[in-house]
Amino acid sequence: MRELHLNERYACNKCPFKTRCKKPLTKHIKENHSDGQWYECEHCPFRTKYKTSLVSHLRMKHLNDEKIKWYECEKCPYKVKQKSYLKKHIISIHLNEEELKWYECKECPYKGKFETSLRKHVNRIHRNQQDGKWHKCEKCAFKTRLKSNLEKHINCFHLNEKVVKRHECNECPFRSMHKLFLERHMTAVHGIELL
Repeated sequence: MRELHLNERYACNKCPFKTRCKKPLTKHIKENHSDGQWYECEHCPFRTKYKTSLVSHLRMKHLNDEKIKWYECEKCPYKVKQKSYLKKHIISIHLNEEELKWYECKECPYKGKFETSLRKHVNRIHRNQQDGKWHKCEKCAFKTRLKSNLEKHINCFHLNEKVVKRHECNECPFRSMHKLFLERHMTAVHGIELL
């Protein structure tokens, strides 16, 4: 990997691929230029260089409901295929206020159950508050109050379409570039709330 100092871009030394973020470059090199082993799905064209990704793909896309290891809530009928979703469910629905670890804003009374919720709050409410201007992506529905976040978004997701991460529904073929759209889909279509 070679690092270009102009605009903090990372460039592949084997092809024209460039990105501002290091993680997509590492993934690109592993998937396109390494001699490492490919893990291929026996049921569809999916393939990956990550064994854990294949295992996750098989569990989410090809196991029938009887064979899937479901993570079930002990306090209600909620069940899910991923353990992390169950943990978020329990924190959101079943823990009382005394049991929660709260993430508190230093600038206002806001407190959230998740660190990511606090981070989103701070970015939405307290950053660039003086001008209240939104910076919108011209290629998709992404918007942010921070111009630097928009630049990062464009460089990570639109610089090379192969880099775009797709958020996929575990219940049907729906997929989206945006996690928020997947969350809305899951709630509206399947009655499942992702946290």
